[in-house]
Amino acid sequence: MAGQDFDVWSAGDAYERYMGRWSRLVADEFVARPACAPGARWLDVGCGSGAPASAVARRCRPRTLLGVEPSAGFVAAARAHGPPPALFPRDDARALPVGDAAVDVAISGLVLNFLAEPGAAVAEAARVSRRAGWSPRMCGTKPKA
Repeated sequence: MAGQDFDVWSAGDAYERYMGRWSRLVADEFVARPACAPGARWLDVGCGSGAPASAVARRCRPRTLLGVEPSAGFVAAARAHGPPPALFPRDDARALPVGDAAVDVAISGLVLNFLAEPGAAVAEAARVSRRAGWSPRMCGTKPKA
């Protein structure tokens, strides 16, 4: 598109208006997969405008919910729409702002498609996840209907 003078990845509200309805539908399905008990600690890597984190907050009753995103525009959109207990820091997926084994469930939607080093982000998510993202005491897999 000739004459484009803005970074589309900084326009979180514009993305939400364009893709939000689809993101929310996908997020509900995506979050329905892990059957987790209330009180789990969740991490959404590359949270975008916050659709997956909102679905987690609504469906899973997490103890903590952290949505990490590098884009200031997307963080602003996620903060505007994200319900408690969600927090949305502006951080890099390759250097997550939590300690080792600090979360029970780590999820990521589309961000891996846009990273120069997706393997580094996956390794970092595994580092911060207890048992690589799934705790047998907290989570299982829902049977397919």
